Amino acid sequence: MSKSRLQRLPVLIAEDNKVNQRLLQLMLKHLGYTTVAVENGLEACARLARTSFSLIFMDIQMPVMNGLDATREIRATIPESQQPFIIGVTGLQIKRAECLEAGMDEYIPKPIDLRRLHLLLRKLADRCQVA
Repeated sequence: MSKSRLQRLPVLIAEDNKVNQRLLQLMLKHLGYTTVAVENGLEACARLARTSFSLIFMDIQMPVMNGLDATREIRATIPESQQPFIIGVTGLQIKRAECLEAGMDEYIPKPIDLRRLHLLLRKLADRCQVA
């Protein structure tokens, strides 16, 4: 089975909770993705300046720099041709519209369900094929 365009580059996980970080890493590994994890939005921006990622799972509420601010920073500083998909992740009662307004492509609530995650990744992979 060949890798999808999304699977060719690693996935960045920006999540300050180690348990949530590890759980998402295991789910993504099960679905065929390679991951790199950081603990806040500032670290995500710094890592993205050095490495290309196909996708970022961005927790909304993190110390140092939250996910909404990090997404705005990424959208403002990374060239359009190198922009990853960004998925907002949170257990907060935040509206999906807030994530999209900040520049995120999608949103998935915590706790993350493997089936829902798989469907979301297939949707994004389909977008890659259209682009």
